Amino acid sequence: MYNPVLFSTLYDEQHEGGSLMGTGLWILVVILALVAGVALGFFIARRYMMSYLKKNPPINEQMLKMMMMQMGMKPSQKKINQMLNAMNKQQGK
Repeated sequence: MYNPVLFSTLYDEQHEGGSLMGTGLWILVVILALVAGVALGFFIARRYMMSYLKKNPPINEQMLKMMMMQMGMKPSQKKINQMLNAMNKQQGK
């Protein structure tokens, strides 16, 4: 049979004292773990993308030549080299 007075007395005895401190500590640990996970994930993704772009550059000489021809320009090697150097400088910043 359910006795509300007995139940509340047992509940108070079990949860007296450090309950709020334990909960606060638990929330702090969860927040710190989330922040650490986000930071770690960001740096891992950044490193992966940097290595991917080094292995597979977005635009190479052949693609640049094709783009210039489509725009109606006659691509000279000097002009292509200038554009590639400008893009490399821009990526380096």
